[in-house]
Amino acid sequence: MKKLYLLMILLSSFLLNHAQSDWGSVNFDDSTWVNFIFFDTVSNPENIWQIGSPGKANFDEALSLPNAIVTDTINPYPVNDTSTFLIRYITPDPPLGDWEETGCNFVYKIDADLNDDFGRMEFSTDQGETWIDYLTDTLYNYCITFNNSFSFTGSSSQWQYFYLVLNPQSYCFDLQPGDTLWYRFTFISDENYSGKDGWMIDNIQLWDVYEGLEYNKTNSVIKAFPNPAKDYVEFKVQSSELEVGSEIRVKNVMGEKVTRLPVKSERTVWDCRDAKEGIYFYSIQSGEWRLNGKIIVTH
Repeated sequence: MKKLYLLMILLSSFLLNHAQSDWGSVNFDDSTWVNFIFFDTVSNPENIWQIGSPGKANFDEALSLPNAIVTDTINPYPVNDTSTFLIRYITPDPPLGDWEETGCNFVYKIDADLNDDFGRMEFSTDQGETWIDYLTDTLYNYCITFNNSFSFTGSSSQWQYFYLVLNPQSYCFDLQPGDTLWYRFTFISDENYSGKDGWMIDNIQLWDVYEGLEYNKTNSVIKAFPNPAKDYVEFKVQSSELEVGSEIRVKNVMGEKVTRLPVKSERTVWDCRDAKEGIYFYSIQSGEWRLNGKIIVTH
């Protein structure tokens, strides 16, 4: 633990001078990941995590071709192994409005002996001195949100989606602009050889949400429900300042436009049945004010 903590301090010192604070999205198909992802070869010099084009029995293709991060791109995972990689995210300077959430999402496949061999994801807000396992934590459980339909053990033939959302505010993790947030991914195997592929991850995205962003003071309010949503989202806009032609814009975590919804009354409905599972951001602007929010779509 002391060796790993020292490694974290050295990496953070280097990155303060060499990396941008906006992590964004990585699909491992270019060199974007180099400044943000690190393999822990201190705890395990034989770390099996690799980035490349998978060529295994079950892991034969990345989601975003050609590369993904995999527990060895070719060979089955070995016995008695504990391999870890880390993601570093420097929290950004927030614009006007309240910094409500910071989050991470990704897609994955798992191929491991059920419950005996498994993956684990943790995070740290204090440079790796303390690691929080969101699945077993009881101290901060009201500050953490994640989708329940996931498993980092057993086998999945289809790509699975996972998201983790943290509350950065003072009564939770008390994150400040410029603080470093670390995510740790670990795959663990027991003494029994399985011949299976392990864990493969692709399209990792880190993001932040600012609620109630205003250019000028306004008494306008927008609410979205249900949230999480399955088939439909209803937006309720309460405003005496709404201009003709106003619309609600929905984007994905990549910032890509998903839909635009004209606001013709107090209630506006988005049919999200064809939307992929994940996190979406919505905004409405009218004149000199704008309001933002977040929706989670699950099917």
